[in-house]
Amino acid sequence: MYIYKCSNCGNKWKDENPEICPKCTSENFEIIGEGGGRWKKIILILFFLLLVSSTVLFFILNNNSQVKKIDLIYITQSNYVEIKTDPEIKDFSKYGFEAKILNNNLTIENGKIYPCSSGQITVTWNESNEKYIINEKNSPPLFDLVGDFHSNSGCNEDKGTLVIMGVDYDPVACNYIVDVSYTKNDKVLKNKNIPNLLVKFEQGNWQSSNRISFEKAGEKLGLVQVKLENSESTYEYEYNMLHECIESSDCNEFTKDAVVTKFNELNKGSKFKSIEFRKYLQNSGCATLPLINFKGEDYQFQSFLNKIKTKSIKTKGTKVRDLVLSNNNSQVDKLFIE
Repeated sequence: MYIYKCSNCGNKWKDENPEICPKCTSENFEIIGEGGGRWKKIILILFFLLLVSSTVLFFILNNNSQVKKIDLIYITQSNYVEIKTDPEIKDFSKYGFEAKILNNNLTIENGKIYPCSSGQITVTWNESNEKYIINEKNSPPLFDLVGDFHSNSGCNEDKGTLVIMGVDYDPVACNYIVDVSYTKNDKVLKNKNIPNLLVKFEQGNWQSSNRISFEKAGEKLGLVQVKLENSESTYEYEYNMLHECIESSDCNEFTKDAVVTKFNELNKGSKFKSIEFRKYLQNSGCATLPLINFKGEDYQFQSFLNKIKTKSIKTKGTKVRDLVLSNNNSQVDKLFIE
């Protein structure tokens, strides 16, 4: 739209493409300016800004939705294994990295695995996170420790005295589990990984697993011994109870409310009735005992009961905050207690 001026009568008006002056009908007029040009510019600027912001938002959202691919390679040194990643991972704990030889956890620090012995290394990480995919270019090595272990491995740390806290049992898996810990100055230390642990049941051979099936244990489990590899010092424990397997047909369904109510009911007063709670879990469900997360720290169920017994853990005033069920709600996998 433009502004026109009639040369005959001096009239000014706005129009797109007039043929005559609307006042005197003269055909003698001229364009003297643009009509509404300022608003046109404002609208164009606003449209441009909207277009730019929409484009930026699209790229941000698109970038966040992309899966990050991380290439990983293991490089074996004399007394440690280096993990090289592209792009570089600076904090491996954020990705849930764990390394083991057999059932023994290894120290991972600054992208390096520090074994305490030779053996096949296995490495796992959190694969449920959909924001990244880790691609192993080679497999974790069958490690051969050359010379002494690395100073960062923690293998020579004074952990205290190795002891058997007790023997647990899993009626669903039909096996016994030895609970081993350390004591120092007559106190049970916080659960630690025990590398190179060997266990002997009765007169059998030393083995790296702390489990034995009911069938292999015979009519009843008796003498249990533990020691560290290449060590002559042993600790013994006499266990004289036999537990039968529980068939899957015996499993009943749990509900979160029922488990929470039972725990809170047995945790009233000054002493937690831990044995009754254990019987409730094993008699009501599929019997495999859950992992316990107590105030942010994970414990095996029997270790948790043992620490209550030694008063290194106090449950007074605590409650079940959450729990994880599986196997059609017939199994409590994990309890979160705070």
